[in-house]
Amino acid sequence: DKQIGRMLALLDELKIADNTLVLFSSDNGPENSMPEPGQKFYFSVGDTGGLRGRKRSLYMGGVNVPFLVRWPGHVPAGRVDKTSVIAGVDMLPTLLAATGVSMPANYQPDGVNVLAAFQGEAFTRPQPLFWEWRGPNSHDHDWPQLSMRDGFHTLVMSRDEKQVELY
Repeated sequence: DKQIGRMLALLDELKIADNTLVLFSSDNGPENSMPEPGQKFYFSVGDTGGLRGRKRSLYMGGVNVPFLVRWPGHVPAGRVDKTSVIAGVDMLPTLLAATGVSMPANYQPDGVNVLAAFQGEAFTRPQPLFWEWRGPNSHDHDWPQLSMRDGFHTLVMSRDEKQVELY
């Protein structure tokens, strides 16, 4: 945290903050903490904000992560957006749009431009997101191998379709 603060202060000091888009996120939910000292991940910390699942889970506690954007003069400071659905695949089209660079010819990205959400405008994702878990399933919360989110609806299921949940 201290080093990120130093970096942001340097951007301000160099007077380039207004031309620098800073994104901060994590790859997935918090790690599973272990109960005994000496066990792998014993000192892991993190909170899902009450969402089910953690790291390696396709439940919202595993795929819903913090995402911070700083771009003075373009992104409203201090705004909290709990409705926009954004994913890593959206970064290429969004950053190209932010910089005014065109998408490479004949390239069809999996993501969408979410710059409107960054700028504080209402944003509705025009297409669903999909996840596939290919790792082992060793906990109750990491059984879903497939997941889809469309708007505020999330479907999780096992490959054999014996377990299916819709939220």
